[in-house]
Amino acid sequence: MYDAEINTALNDASQFLRDSIISGGETPTPNRAKPFVKQALQLLVGDLEATCGIQGTRGMLPVLLASNFLMRAAVDLYGPGLCAAMQSERGEWGIVDNISSGRVGSTAWSLARGLLGTVTTLAETATDRVWALIKRVVAGHVQFGSDMLCRIQRDRSLLNRAFGITGTLNGLTVTGSDPHRTGHRVVLLRFSDGRRTVYKPSDLTFQLLLMGDPTSFQVCHAHHPKLFPHTDSLFTALDPDLPAIRIVAMPHKRGEYGYMQMVAKANVIALVDQGTYFRKLGRLITVAALFGITDLHEENVMATDDGPYLIDAEMGFSYPGQGVGPIDHSSLNRVLHITPQQYTNVGGVFSPAFDNQGAWEISKLSAPYDPTEINAGFRTGAHGPWVGGATYPNVLLQGIREEVDRIALRLPNIHRWIGLMYSVAPVARVILSTTVMCSLHVNGVTRYLQGNLETDAQAPHLSFDNWLRWYGGKHNAVPGALFQPHSRQVLYDPTGTLGVTYGTATAGGVSVAHLTEVWNEMNRLSTAQGVTNLKARLKTALEANLGCGPLV
Repeated sequence: MYDAEINTALNDASQFLRDSIISGGETPTPNRAKPFVKQALQLLVGDLEATCGIQGTRGMLPVLLASNFLMRAAVDLYGPGLCAAMQSERGEWGIVDNISSGRVGSTAWSLARGLLGTVTTLAETATDRVWALIKRVVAGHVQFGSDMLCRIQRDRSLLNRAFGITGTLNGLTVTGSDPHRTGHRVVLLRFSDGRRTVYKPSDLTFQLLLMGDPTSFQVCHAHHPKLFPHTDSLFTALDPDLPAIRIVAMPHKRGEYGYMQMVAKANVIALVDQGTYFRKLGRLITVAALFGITDLHEENVMATDDGPYLIDAEMGFSYPGQGVGPIDHSSLNRVLHITPQQYTNVGGVFSPAFDNQGAWEISKLSAPYDPTEINAGFRTGAHGPWVGGATYPNVLLQGIREEVDRIALRLPNIHRWIGLMYSVAPVARVILSTTVMCSLHVNGVTRYLQGNLETDAQAPHLSFDNWLRWYGGKHNAVPGALFQPHSRQVLYDPTGTLGVTYGTATAGGVSVAHLTEVWNEMNRLSTAQGVTNLKARLKTALEANLGCGPLV
């Protein structure tokens, strides 16, 4: 069953991989891995059917498997599948090879190796590690898919209250977001009543507190008691004109996931409306600078008819270091200047090879950049150039100054909001570049396949980079680091497991603010001189970023 869906996924994944490049410029060879990837997909579908049967969501499974879910899984399985193919070519029989060649006795022996892993005479081999890696990717996608279907079914009433959804799930698209847990990615959901929403397999509490609208809080009160009786996010506490959106966050006991409003992208904005758009963008520049909100690049800011909206803002309380301007630090420079890159890292995917000594050598993959992911870009006409911030420097500056004044008048609201942050104690993500995270992932996989990856017990005592590398190798996922702004003593990995101390992280170049530092930053606006200084600092940053000369 589902053979057609598996074959379609294999073909789509092969095309995606053939269009990609390996670090160093080589092209992936999907056909070489295809037999092993196909077997893994068959295992994945079988496990999904069994799991969905147990949890009562088998009726939703055709929707999942008709989507690009299996294609994403096939791409993730390319690296492990190619490892298996390479082991097979070397004659190092493992369970995957034994199954494909019908070596029943040898297969049973390989299974026994897994069951008797504590027997010292059955030492772990490279093939055992490859097979374990394949199983890990399969299990990650099974959990991702089955959890999502179970949650959507369980949350029907919640989705109705939050987004007005009355229909059933009838379509979905798994995005290319970085999987910080094996296989787990952001998903765009479509329902039979025509409504849509976004499923995110991560804790959205911080983003709710940052930019959720009042209804978000009201919807969450029943299942997220720490939020009761509050109704204001930072955005609504600061300024009713800031782009607050609908967010449903779940407490840890209900799992690391949530839903977010799908805002409609505007590909074209009329000339008469562009000034208003950039004035609102100026306001976001101010908020990002004051609260250290980062990673607001062209994919995480959505151009809409109502102005720019943040659709992913999980990195906050990170202030720029010496010589880094606040606009560049927030990545809003990439919204002011839309310059599409040619290729982008494919998170969670790797390509294996053997070095001259026959040891594993793992590399990153990059795929052609999808221009539809330039969410912040818009044009005056359907086929015109991107409209950039350099066209509206004075309007941007006006928005910056307006927001500084508005925030200065609402300092008591900010103080109350900081108190809410202490009470709820959410986690925020530490800013790390995608390039660095993907490199640490493949370095971790290299160590895992070579058999020298650190143990779980050793991980919290490693350096910051080595801890991230360990996570990438253990989970075959893009590593990440989370912290609690109210304490900032330790960091957590994306599974919520305790990691290195903040002292270790700072030695590795990490700098995030404690809530007391945020409080102090806000209090500078309690004086006229503080307001003047902030306006001047942001004006200088804007001039430098736009290269427009002095503004008045």
